[in-house]
Amino acid sequence: MADSVTSVANAGKVKAVSKTAKSTNAVQQSQATAQAKTDQVQLTKTLESIERLSTALAEGEAVDREKVDRIRNAIAAGDYKVDADRVAKKFLELEKLLGDD
Repeated sequence: MADSVTSVANAGKVKAVSKTAKSTNAVQQSQATAQAKTDQVQLTKTLESIERLSTALAEGEAVDREKVDRIRNAIAAGDYKVDADRVAKKFLELEKLLGDD
């Protein structure tokens, strides 16, 4: 049976396919919109710590030049002593601050 306007046979079937294609496209767009709404960004504790440190560094001088010079001179003179217990304790404190991430 030919369509009286276009003289195309089975024009009704073409329209049905077209409706199905539109329906499928609408479903895909709906799924994409739903997915976009559920996407979230979560900052880790480590990243938050880094951001706080970065802000603190930007607000003040990052390096104590006098202390660096004292240590540099002590090393050059052979007088600088490393307190291994203190270093180990500081590493443990740092690990606790960073957490188990």
